Amino acid sequence: MVPFTVQRITNKLFQYFIDNNAFDLEENHSDIFEVSIEPELERAALLKSLEKFEEQKIVTRLDVDGKTVFLLNQPLQSFKQQVEISGATAGKIANVVNTWLAENGKADYLVNPMEINEWSIQVLIHIAETAFAQAH
Repeated sequence: MVPFTVQRITNKLFQYFIDNNAFDLEENHSDIFEVSIEPELERAALLKSLEKFEEQKIVTRLDVDGKTVFLLNQPLQSFKQQVEISGATAGKIANVVNTWLAENGKADYLVNPMEINEWSIQVLIHIAETAFAQAH
């Protein structure tokens, strides 16, 4: 059995909501738990994770024909969050991104460690995904 935690379920729900706008506790259970071993515990954990989404105003709980459904308040693509990083971390991000950009003929797009933005992080994610794919 793959161990599950509320955090793991929350991560799976976040991925689920990237492509879907509603989650029905009954119908979509198998989208999170491919193999159901302890349905009641899994349902309680799903509900706890969905309540966290509700607290953050990501979803709204609805009663649809006696079933509990959670509906996205807005697409996850428009969900914004603020992240604070240290100067040292910003420098490392800029170094990795700039090295990759220079090696791939895109030195005109070098990033400033004092202005790390979403584009810089997206490039970093692309680098990580490419490295992961090559390793597997």
